Amino acid sequence: MKSQIIEQLGQTGMLLPSLVAEGLGANDRIKVRMSALQGAAQHARQPDQAVSDLQAECRAASIPPAAIATLIGGAHMAADGRIAAPNLAKLMKDIADDIAAMIRAVRAGAPQEGEAFDARLAAMLAAGVLDAATEIEVVRIARLTGMAENGADSLHRLVMDLHKALNRLAARCAEEIVDGAHVFGLQPEDHAPVQSFMRGLGETKMLKFDHPGLDTMATRSGGRLLIQNDIGTTDAHVVVIAVKANTVTVTYTDVHRARARFFVAQFEKFPAAWSGLDRHAASGLGDDGTFYLVTGDYQADSADERDAFLAAIGAALVFLIDWNKARKLLRSWVAKGDAANLLGWAARHRIGHRAFLELGGDELIGAAVRNAAPTRIGFGERLDQALGRDAAV
Repeated sequence: MKSQIIEQLGQTGMLLPSLVAEGLGANDRIKVRMSALQGAAQHARQPDQAVSDLQAECRAASIPPAAIATLIGGAHMAADGRIAAPNLAKLMKDIADDIAAMIRAVRAGAPQEGEAFDARLAAMLAAGVLDAATEIEVVRIARLTGMAENGADSLHRLVMDLHKALNRLAARCAEEIVDGAHVFGLQPEDHAPVQSFMRGLGETKMLKFDHPGLDTMATRSGGRLLIQNDIGTTDAHVVVIAVKANTVTVTYTDVHRARARFFVAQFEKFPAAWSGLDRHAASGLGDDGTFYLVTGDYQADSADERDAFLAAIGAALVFLIDWNKARKLLRSWVAKGDAANLLGWAARHRIGHRAFLELGGDELIGAAVRNAAPTRIGFGERLDQALGRDAAV
C-alpha cells in the first residue's frame, strides 16, 4: 500500500492492518533484543560458560543472527559495573524504534491510548532508560528486561501493555476476502458497497494485461466504510472512497493534472459535486514532490444508485494505468486535445489503451500508415496534417 500518500490524505485508518502487523513484528524483535541484552550480561559476568544461542529466535523475528551473536559473544565487563559490547548502541536504538512502531500502530487504531503510550515512552527516554552507548550498567539491563517493583512503570511493562493493545486491534483487523478485495473489520452493511466496486473493477480489470496495480482493500474507520485502490505503481496515484449510508466521497490523487481531469470526466452521468484540482507538495511524491488532489461527493437517492456509482468508479480505474504514456504517443499523430479525447472515447467504449501500448504503440500506428499509404505520409509528418483532423481521429 502507498502509505505516504494515504497519511497525507489523513486516512490512517486504511493503514491500520499493515501497521498492526508491523507493530506485532516489532514486538517479536524487542523480545529477541531483550534476550540478547540478558545474554550479553550473563556472558560478560561468566565468560567461561556457554554463550546464549539466539539464532532460531533471530530468524523467526527477521533479525540478522550474526549481529546478535557478535554482541553477546563480544560482551565483557568494563569499569564500575558496566558492560561493553559490540553494536550495543545500535541495539538500544533498535529497541526504541521498535517501541515507536508499536505505538504508531496503536495510535492509528486508538488515538487516545496511543497518546498515553507516547507519554510513557517519552518519560522513559527523558530518564535515559534507552540511552544508546557502547557501555551499559548491569542494573539498567535488569531494569530494562524485568518488571519494576511496586507497580512502577518500566520498559518491560510498556512493551507488555503495547502487545495487549495490538492484540485487541488485531482482532478488529481480522482479514477476509470479498470478491477479491482484502477487507478488515467490516460491518454487514459494508459488503454490498464493496461488492459493487469490485464488480465494476472486474468488468474492465483484464484490460491492464500484466501491468501491476488495481489491488483493493477496505476497512471501517470513523463510522465510515473506506475503500482504497492503488491503481498503478506511481506513489501518489491512489483513490480512496468513503461510504456512509448512501453518500459516497471520492478522494483522488495524481501527479498528472490532465489525467485527474480525465478521471472526473468519466462520471458525467452521475450528479456528483467535484472540487477543483488542488496542488499539494510532499517529499518523495512525483518528480518534483507535487501531486494534485480532487474530491467528489455523490448523494445517492438509494442504495442501488450508490452502488451503481461505486461500480462505475471501479470500472474506470484501469483506463488510468499508463494513460499519460498513451497520450504522449498519440500526440505524435494528432493534436493534444484530440489525443485526450481519443482516450476518453476508448474508456467509454471499454476498449482501453493498454493493448495499443502492448502491441507497439507508436510503431503500431507507423507500420499501419506505411502499409496503407507509403507515399502519402512524409517522415515526421503528423497524421492529422496529412489526412485532416476528422480522418486522423
